[in-house]
Amino acid sequence: MKAGSPWRKSPPHSSGVVSRLTALFVGCTGPMGALFTPCQAGAPPLSVRRGGSPRAAGGSSGFTLIELLMVVAIIGIITAIAAPGLMRARISANEISAMNSLRAINSAQATFAASCGSGFYAPSLAVLATPPTVGGGDGFIGTDLASDPSMKSSYSVELTAGAPAPGAPASCNGVPAGGVVSTYFVGASPAGGGGVRFFGTNQGGTIYQSTAAVAVTQNGAPAGSTPIQ
Repeated sequence: MKAGSPWRKSPPHSSGVVSRLTALFVGCTGPMGALFTPCQAGAPPLSVRRGGSPRAAGGSSGFTLIELLMVVAIIGIITAIAAPGLMRARISANEISAMNSLRAINSAQATFAASCGSGFYAPSLAVLATPPTVGGGDGFIGTDLASDPSMKSSYSVELTAGAPAPGAPASCNGVPAGGVVSTYFVGASPAGGGGVRFFGTNQGGTIYQSTAAVAVTQNGAPAGSTPIQ
């Protein structure tokens, strides 16, 4: 090259300077110290999200704080909308379960009277759950209603026995003579907000409902209640 020419040969270290500047302004993935060394072959450059932090090009974008807050807000709105409906559905399911429990007890009492109690009824749920002493087998009611009272599906189910039947023989499952009864009443009351209706039934087989506790009534309809079947 002629002397005085405006073009000068680049110094030997110029290529290294260019590489360092390229790494500084474009960036390479890796530790911060890598910004001051030439990018390795195949290393993806860094890009910066608008309002975010640097990330590797083509990599996972992640979430900003605003996006996360929006997701939390949406979840809160959906929960607020769905919660009342879920609560109503749970209460309705509990009430249906309580009515089914009363139906099961009425059916068990009818079976007990016909096959074990000589026409009379069991004085308690525990007696209904007791199998016959001769021949064994199962009781007349399931184990989920075998105690007095029984708690099932957020309802307390309790049997109130009527007057003992004088002269009645002993039952097939161990109730002594005169221990069975001629009438009974079963009430179901919600516990802990598990329902809004109260239920009751007796040997007549009709289930009654009320917004307050159904009065114990051995015969006929309890006062202040309405039949539902």
